[in-house]
Amino acid sequence: FYYHCDPTMSHYIKVMLDYIFGRENFRNEIVWCYDSAGRSKTKFPEKHDIILIYSKSSNYIFNQVKIPFSDKVLKEKYTQTDENGRQCRITYTGDRKYIYYADEGRDSNDWWTDIYHLQNNDNERLGYPTQKPEALLERIIKASTNEGDVVADFYMGGGTTISVAQKLNRNFIGCDINYRAIQITKERVEKFGLKLKKDFFIFGIPRSSKELKQMVDENIIGEEKNSRFALEEVIVKYYLKGVIGNEKKVGDCSVDGVFSFIYNSKQWKGLVQITAGSNKNHLKAFCSEIGKGTGDIGVYITFAENITDGFIKEVKSYGKLGEIDKIQLLTIESIVDKGNQIQLPKSDTELF
Repeated sequence: FYYHCDPTMSHYIKVMLDYIFGRENFRNEIVWCYDSAGRSKTKFPEKHDIILIYSKSSNYIFNQVKIPFSDKVLKEKYTQTDENGRQCRITYTGDRKYIYYADEGRDSNDWWTDIYHLQNNDNERLGYPTQKPEALLERIIKASTNEGDVVADFYMGGGTTISVAQKLNRNFIGCDINYRAIQITKERVEKFGLKLKKDFFIFGIPRSSKELKQMVDENIIGEEKNSRFALEEVIVKYYLKGVIGNEKKVGDCSVDGVFSFIYNSKQWKGLVQITAGSNKNHLKAFCSEIGKGTGDIGVYITFAENITDGFIKEVKSYGKLGEIDKIQLLTIESIVDKGNQIQLPKSDTELF
């Protein structure tokens, strides 16, 4: 577990992480030093960050990362060659001979001065404010994982961790609440030739109906080829109370979910249809299930732009159950953005 922060908070955070992971599982405090623009007339310029490293137990992966020697070190200390002509440094302790090879580099220590902070004009820069250099994540991932392992970044941001994990043949999980972070990361992994819905998948709960619609329109969420199935699952699972989703996605008789409720001491059944792109024939097919008695009331859910006067006239023709329409029209915007729910007749009604 790697936690990156600045020096103003690192000491407080370390106390919390000691409590969470156990002080005995603390492994390193890395001081990431960098030289970038910026001066201060009142104190020494702040030019380093802190990375705290913890393991789950004493059984963990650590691969020592080698760093190339500077030209100065090579010129001053690696002036010899072995019998194969390989540049090296030879030392003796008593009668023991030690050979250090220039191309092997040196072991990385706990202060890193060879990885630079990203500047605004760097080629890596994607416009994400907290973006980290790939070299930083490459060192971290190489040190604590092997090929085929899973790397997770729960504040994905500009997708650097995910991109580097893919480059190093690791699997990945990335999370973020920012839709732009998802877009940037998707574009970065696609540059490696990975195909959405084949090599990687996108899941989640968008923060607004606008983001949800955009993800459906771009066909980027869920494992299915068509993101409308993911839309159905998201709405049923996260936004509708008491509704059980229909696992059958094709040939489902226009039913994406069902619910039951008590009205006038009798049990009744409700059907739910959720769709991103709807038309009047699609609505009629759903309403016909109520007409046939498959359900007692129906709830048709779509984006607001799809609801027309013809839709409203169609559902009104099915009459009422108690004081509510037997067929209800709900918009995804009202459910996601405003928290609206299915209406039930009020006389001793109980949804279960």
